[in-house]
Amino acid sequence: MFLHIVKYKIKIVFNNKAALFWTLFFPIILATLFNLAFSNLLNGETFNSINVAVVETDTAFNDLTSIMEDTEMFVINKTTAEQAEDMLAKGKISGIIYNSKDLDMTVSNSGINQSIIKIFLDTYKEMTQTITTIASNNPQAFTDEFNSVLESEGLYTKENNVSNSTNIVVIYFYSLLAMTCLYSSFLGCSDVTKIQANQSHFAARQNVAPTHKLKIFLAYVCSSMIFQIISIIMVLAYLRFALGVAFGADTGYVFLLSFVGSFTGIMMGTCISALITKSENIKHAMLIGLTMLGCFLSGMMQVEIKYIVEKQFPLMRYLNPAALITDGYYSLYYYDTYDRFFTNLGILSLFGLVFLLITYLVLRRQKYASI
Repeated sequence: MFLHIVKYKIKIVFNNKAALFWTLFFPIILATLFNLAFSNLLNGETFNSINVAVVETDTAFNDLTSIMEDTEMFVINKTTAEQAEDMLAKGKISGIIYNSKDLDMTVSNSGINQSIIKIFLDTYKEMTQTITTIASNNPQAFTDEFNSVLESEGLYTKENNVSNSTNIVVIYFYSLLAMTCLYSSFLGCSDVTKIQANQSHFAARQNVAPTHKLKIFLAYVCSSMIFQIISIIMVLAYLRFALGVAFGADTGYVFLLSFVGSFTGIMMGTCISALITKSENIKHAMLIGLTMLGCFLSGMMQVEIKYIVEKQFPLMRYLNPAALITDGYYSLYYYDTYDRFFTNLGILSLFGLVFLLITYLVLRRQKYASI
């Protein structure tokens, strides 16, 4: 009887056009739009050397040019003032530096390159002024040891092993997958509604049938999981092979997280449906609101929101199923260890089990004086 219920429930779900749209076609459509919108988002991130013109007005300050060349940040064009102004007008250079005591600078507009030039010159002026002040007040300070300290370079950062790519755009797609997993809550909501005699005539007939209500519920959940797993595999395949979204090398863990996320989504739907005695439309509206709020906080609408939430409300990351799923995918893509992944997976599994327990406790106590 159990397998018989699962079989026909799967047929019913696959004939449900609304379920097919929201759990399969809508994520694919939205992922395609994301790809069109974000495909060239990071093309401008590559840094190119800045073209500048240097006009030598005082030969006493020629060390500036050599220092600029050593940084490899600039392409130096040594010209006259007239030629430099002509190059600036034609857009061939980002700025003109007059290598004199005051280190004047001329630009035609504002931008990143112009800001970098200004910051470099300000830093150079400060260092030059500091050394000049020490030299005038305490010439004895310029010993060989002091000069070696000035010329030395130190590393003050620690290298961490991460993946070769740090493309944050993938967070949009991971949040989309989280939404797909949590949209399975509609299936869970429908499963409970179909066994609550006060919700529909179909559910009333189910309750007078000799089959135990718990067996029917488990059969419905199994059929919903099978449908959701097929849908999530198709969405994953589309993202990976059609759109080229990276998930890291551990495909098995990606499927495991998708499975647990879908299970949690279904259990969230059953829990909401069991606790709330309103119509199914109201339950669906609540699930949509909770899912979209969770996806918003996990960075689906704006990726910076994810980091703002983690910084300002760090506990929220562990209370938001959508953030747990998104962060789980990202940890597989970004880190070479699995600590963060299994932490997210464990908390997500706990949410699913808690939702399941609440659903069971509510449903087993529901009795009807008349149907």
